[in-house]
Amino acid sequence: MLHLGNDAKTTMSAGINSTVTAIPVTDGSIFPVLDAGNWFPLTITDGTDVERVKVTAVVGNNLTVERATEGTTALFWISGVDCILSISSDSLIEMMNNGLSSDTSLTTELKSA
Repeated sequence: MLHLGNDAKTTMSAGINSTVTAIPVTDGSIFPVLDAGNWFPLTITDGTDVERVKVTAVVGNNLTVERATEGTTALFWISGVDCILSISSDSLIEMMNNGLSSDTSLTTELKSA
């Protein structure tokens, strides 16, 4: 189930290499609560480079992710880069594929940073 939120933006609290799947952030509380099978799109950026990931769990200030989604590459990141919940092409495709029927597994949890 796809979860979206408004203005959820934080920074990475420690650097990571390109194989890490647990991302430490300064404030995990701004993101939606995820049950098993739920996810939300996250963009990691330093203003130049971009990596899109799929967040599958939030535990405190740690995000469990699937790296390098939507044709991006898993990169090395330093502490302080932006981590932004933002709509992505994968999100839009999932919404279109699921349609708007009663079976739609799309929910929106609004949180403001």
